[in-house]
Amino acid sequence: MFHQLIGQASLVLMLIVCGWALWRGGKPERLAAAAMVAAWIGTSFVLDRRFIDIQWATLVVDLALLAVLVGLSLVYRRRWLLAASGFHLLGVATHGAMVIDDKIQAAPYIVALGIWSCAVVASLAYGMAVLTRSSPAATAR
Repeated sequence: MFHQLIGQASLVLMLIVCGWALWRGGKPERLAAAAMVAAWIGTSFVLDRRFIDIQWATLVVDLALLAVLVGLSLVYRRRWLLAASGFHLLGVATHGAMVIDDKIQAAPYIVALGIWSCAVVASLAYGMAVLTRSSPAATAR
């Protein structure tokens, strides 16, 4: 998955955005960034790179990240968290599509998961941009 240039570029982008959030973000940004990095690490351990069947272990990791994002969005009420939760829910729904229809090929499955993952990271980047422009008191919330 990450042997292709697009996978490597998205990984670098995620690490930059999550690093920024861990360094300069408020509590929800730091928690979400840590959860995203942990989910990426977890996925890299459980991913079946043959893609001949549904990625059940990856689904479990994605469900855990979804629970974290939804939980954070309920506690902190940041718009970017709602967007990130929604995009990640679409990623989980992509797994569901594979469960429903096993004729879906690996390539569209991988691409769809990559797109939703990038959208989640973009949501965090947007949240960081908004936070950076706001007052220092906003970081403490």
